[in-house]
Amino acid sequence: MINEKEIRNFMKNVEDLLEVVEEPSILSTLSDRQMRIRDYAGATYETLSWVLGYIDTYDFKTEYVRLDELESILE
Repeated sequence: MINEKEIRNFMKNVEDLLEVVEEPSILSTLSDRQMRIRDYAGATYETLSWVLGYIDTYDFKTEYVRLDELESILE
């Protein structure tokens, strides 16, 4: 399982890549396929940002604890 640090490192790499690709001189050279890949990378980044934000919420922590307790009961 990937931990939070690995996710944050991946996100930093994607952020750096997207920053470079957004340069007008580079952006104008991208094919349609490369633009779709850029869009997917951006969507992945946004999704991971949301997930990491949700992990820090009270709702997630209480649900996670309940699932963990249920799992230990079932064992």
